[in-house]
Amino acid sequence: MQNAEAEDIGVVVAIGFVDKSCIAANQIQKWSRQFDRLDEGRDAWVPFPPKRISENDERVFFAVVVPGFSTMAITGSQDLPIKCSV
Repeated sequence: MQNAEAEDIGVVVAIGFVDKSCIAANQIQKWSRQFDRLDEGRDAWVPFPPKRISENDERVFFAVVVPGFSTMAITGSQDLPIKCSV
């Protein structure tokens, strides 16, 4: 896209992957993975839950809908995420 401004974009579907060797070496919990998008206006990382869309022998692929282009990271931890119910 040429000459696109931030206000011209409604949402973005980002697709990324994580190497299975990285997941295994770091003992990353399957349910803890998320996409983090840098909100430059707030200078803060904002988490977005990804959807696993496929995998092969080497990689797990994810998709996530975010409100625009920015720096992104796929993160995870060794622990299950804590979910609170109301």
